[in-house]
Amino acid sequence: MNIGLYKYLKKREPLAIALSGGIDSSALILFCHSKQIRYVGFTLTGPHITDCEIQKVIALREKYSLNHFFFYYDFRYNKKLIINSKDRCFYCKADLLSGPTNFFSSTHTLIDGTNYTDSIGFRPGMRSLKTLGIISPFAQLQINKGEIIHLARQLGLIAGVSDSRSCILARFNYGVYLDEKLVLRIRKAEDYLLEKGLTGFRLRVLGWKEYLLQVDVEQEIMFRQIQSGFDQLSRQLDLYPCNVQVRPFAEITGYYDLNFH
Repeated sequence: MNIGLYKYLKKREPLAIALSGGIDSSALILFCHSKQIRYVGFTLTGPHITDCEIQKVIALREKYSLNHFFFYYDFRYNKKLIINSKDRCFYCKADLLSGPTNFFSSTHTLIDGTNYTDSIGFRPGMRSLKTLGIISPFAQLQINKGEIIHLARQLGLIAGVSDSRSCILARFNYGVYLDEKLVLRIRKAEDYLLEKGLTGFRLRVLGWKEYLLQVDVEQEIMFRQIQSGFDQLSRQLDLYPCNVQVRPFAEITGYYDLNFH
């Protein structure tokens, strides 16, 4: 797998790599870094991304001296996005990635870390990648999550690197208006949980003042230990009452799309 990936990437250098800080994109950029494949990494930041995720990218950049920088994106100016239809991820990615695409397209091949497993199913955001000409080497080479985890271990990446997380905008049920102030409150609540060490969760906005915290069954004990602090914060942020639902993480991620095709 490593040889095939190297040949694929080397043929397309210099690369502009979208880095979210998750295992997939982190393994991809460090593979290029370690193999001396010419690249530059970039990360989209803004109100839709938690501070903890941004800090993880910064820590990764500093640890490995990566060639990397940030682009800022403000979702409030995308009128098609804030109405929050089922195509929100298409409108969002097409808009936020247009900046890096315009910046790099004449000099670099734009790539991201989408793996083969994640490229299957209802993925509106994937359409925007094709529209913008951004390619996904792992998906193209049919490299799945298990193989990427193995690669990440070879690169010494597993410790301190978790799966990438969908952005805060994806916490809102389809049709629920993406109110800027509520987005920032959800962001602050999720930052609190991340700072406490929780990773397998999503704080959902199901409807008007209807909130649901979904917690991975494997992290329930950890959550119960900090639940009183979370309840106090949710009251301060006017996110209370917030129902808690414990279920396998596979049933949490992509929650709104599980029955939509």
